[in-house]
Amino acid sequence: MVTKLKLLIVGGGDTAEILLSDPAFREITEEVVVIEKDSRRRSVFEKLGDVFFIEGDVINLPLHEYVNLREINAVFALTGRDEINFLVLAMASIYEVPIRIGIFRSKHVADIVKRLRLGIPLIKPSFLAGSLKQTITSMVSVREIHEVPAGKIYVVSISETDIAAYSKLGELKLEEDGAYVLAIFSGDNILPPSSDIILEPGYTLLVLAPNIEFAKKIRG
Repeated sequence: MVTKLKLLIVGGGDTAEILLSDPAFREITEEVVVIEKDSRRRSVFEKLGDVFFIEGDVINLPLHEYVNLREINAVFALTGRDEINFLVLAMASIYEVPIRIGIFRSKHVADIVKRLRLGIPLIKPSFLAGSLKQTITSMVSVREIHEVPAGKIYVVSISETDIAAYSKLGELKLEEDGAYVLAIFSGDNILPPSSDIILEPGYTLLVLAPNIEFAKKIRG
């Protein structure tokens, strides 16, 4: 069982930077190696601290001279090229790295990764489209997603035209309708449902309520 990540990231772009800038993620990492051919990215990762940056194209690098893949327990293939990400996962599979994740633009290539059990493929267009669909759908209508003994759980996203937009959560007084916000998703983080938090357009609320009446205080 993997408890701390000895992580190799191939592709030092924005995704890797955002991931390694997250303190919560860094808490579960023990070692981080980033391979990136763009020399201008070196300073970005060196500023993050405790990141071993290797400059070069992974296809041409004598990787064994820099990284012992038998000690690595997680590999993220985050370059902008499907063929390179495919090869990185294939190499990690040969070395039996337990966690192997890659980003792909082609569903066809991602399907091959799944079929060969090379790792977990994340399909970028599908992932983005699914996230966009979720946000837009819950802006247009309040969706009931589950029913529990305490009530029903709804998903609702804040839009620019909602009366709740730019208001503090506590000002809505949802509890008058027996509704309680369980969590708030800001798009890149899960926020605690504090009464002082300002609800910005795009925020998605997970709400426990007996019925949909509470939505009037959000939509207006």
